[in-house]
Amino acid sequence: MRSKKTIFIGLLTIFYVIGIVYFVDFDDVAKMVARISGGSLFIATALIILAHVFALIRSGSVIGTLGSNADWRSLFLAFSAGNITNLSLNVVGQSLSRAMVLRDAGVPFSISVLGTYIERIMAAGLLFAFSLAG
Repeated sequence: MRSKKTIFIGLLTIFYVIGIVYFVDFDDVAKMVARISGGSLFIATALIILAHVFALIRSGSVIGTLGSNADWRSLFLAFSAGNITNLSLNVVGQSLSRAMVLRDAGVPFSISVLGTYIERIMAAGLLFAFSLAG
């Protein structure tokens, strides 16, 4: 069963990459990126990676707070699958795909889904706070 999930996630990723290659005009992207300074690009990349790491930790801590634990590998796979499916199915797809992956790690399906919604509410609250501060 696990290999079917991996194949599905892989095919979904390939589908999105093909869509990006088909719909994005890379000449415009290259011209835009050429105008960005190296320092700004480095800082933006570092902040994006940091934001994803904090979101992964937040997701794991919410699941832990709800009384279930999973190893970091399972959390990372669930988080990644959730982010991929979030592109097309938004929060519903994100919560369900994470729940399917974490079920194999012993986390109850309901805890995973509820944890994802709590985590999304927390993220929305942080964005709202930052927008008010901005």
